[in-house]
This record gives sequence, C-alpha cells and structure tokens, in this order.
Amino acid sequence: MPMATSRHPEAAVDSEWGDRLIASVEHATGRPLPQAQQHHLLQIPASWPNALRQALSGILPGQFSVTGTLDERLLLAERAPGLTGWTIADLAGRPHSARDWPAWTADRIMVDQPEEWLSGGAVAADGVGRLARPRVLLVSLYHPEWFPLPRFPLGISDLARAARRTLLGQISLTDMQLGVSFDDLLGEIATTEPDIVGVSATFGQHDLLTALLLTFSGCLRVVTLGDPCGMPVLCGTRIVGA
Repeated sequence: MPMATSRHPEAAVDSEWGDRLIASVEHATGRPLPQAQQHHLLQIPASWPNALRQALSGILPGQFSVTGTLDERLLLAERAPGLTGWTIADLAGRPHSARDWPAWTADRIMVDQPEEWLSGGAVAADGVGRLARPRVLLVSLYHPEWFPLPRFPLGISDLARAARRTLLGQISLTDMQLGVSFDDLLGEIATTEPDIVGVSATFGQHDLLTALLLTFSGCLRVVTLGDPCGMPVLCGTRIVGA
C-alpha cells in the first residue's frame, strides 16, 4: 500500500486507513478530533493494535475494543453520552457483511448498516466481556549468545492471527529477539497478569522455559505441546491466582 503523502505527510499508516480510523473515532465521540490527537494516532502502525488501544483509551468516551487481524481490523466503541449505541468500524474498509463473523457474535454484536464499513450498532453486555477477555500474552524465548541471528517467530505469529480471527479477548506478543530481556519478560507477566501465557521454546531454550515456570509455579496451570522428537515447542500457561 502507498504511504500517505498529502493529508498526513508524516503518518505511519496508509492514508485511507488513517482516514477511516479518524472518521471512526469521530463517529464515536461525536466531535472533530483535534489535530494533535490525529497526529498521535497516525504515528501508530496498523500492525500495532495494542499501541492503538492504549492511545484510544485517552480519547474514546466509553468501553471499546480493537480486535481482529491486520487485514480485518475491527474497532468497536461505545459512543459518547447523548449518542446512541456503538460505533462499529472495519478499518480495512470492507463492508461488515463481507466479514466471516464468528458464531459467538450472533445476537451479541448487532450492526445497523452491514453493507457499510462504518456503522452504528449495539454490543450486548456479555459480548463486551468476550471482546475483552481472555487477555493472552504470546512469548518467544531467545538466547542471543547461542543464536546470534534472529529467526521470525512463526509459531506465536500464527497463534496470534488465529486467536485474533475469533475476536475473543486481547492478544499481545513479546519476542526476546527484539531486545526484551528475560527479566523484562518476567516483569511484564507479573505486572499485566495475563489470563493466558503461551511460550514458544525451541532447542536451546529449555533453561529459560524452566526458569519461567519455576518463577510462577504457584499460580500457573501448564499445558505442554511437543514436536515429533519430544522437544517442548509450546507451553501454554494460564494464570489462575497471580
């Protein structure tokens, strides 16, 4: 996609995607978005939903969710007092009727204008809960001193995409190949208290996986999946009392 070169010359997103994002926020707030807030939102790459979620928390007037995959990103936002219902926006610009909605959304997410990408609508109370939880953290472990050349973490990326397609919960990824230390990772888990932690641990990372499990041994429920050779490649851990 071409980068913005006119309306938003310093934007980090495609100009049409950025225009849709601003229009969606203004639909929810019922007012023009100040230039400073527009500029801030447009510096967030479309591939960073959690950063976008954090930025929108100081702008949108009520409950909201940024969900779905990159090519099907969905913003659902409770509208400002005096406005009815919710804003439901497909930030990719596709009509809502073109989306393969998960079965659980039936009677929980109601779109007023399904042939449009931006519509009013309603989200049932239990639908709001399903959009928000579980909070999932997917982690890729890494020993830079043993594997100096980074490898793309296809495992957690595939899991994240599959999970985001369900529109259930909020998915975060942390890759130790991108400068995150093991202590940083432990701190993130302790601070954010995710409901589910999925850990990709391949050859040469058994010590990190063991240390992670021992650190949270009192509050983790563990499920381990392995490859045909018996090497644990994914350990899904659920926080039950942190």
